[in-house]
Amino acid sequence: MSFKKDKFGWVKLKSGQTNYYHNSKYPNFLCYRLNVPGVLYPWGIRSGKMDDAGFDFDDQYNVEGFACAGKLGATLHAKKYQPKYKEAA
Repeated sequence: MSFKKDKFGWVKLKSGQTNYYHNSKYPNFLCYRLNVPGVLYPWGIRSGKMDDAGFDFDDQYNVEGFACAGKLGATLHAKKYQPKYKEAA
């Protein structure tokens, strides 16, 4: 299954109960959306590193729900914290 980049540059990695998205501009962040009925903003973004086995979460940065507010919010969070993440690594 292949996926295309959306307008924010996120590519869907996995689909199912939780959809995961990765953006090559922000390699240390993974955006996700929970498929939960009745939840207005089931979005989140977590930090970690991508390797051959997949994405390894380190939870230096973790935002979900209203604070993330979808792919636009995830993109803004990743853009803001990617430089800080590199310094901390």
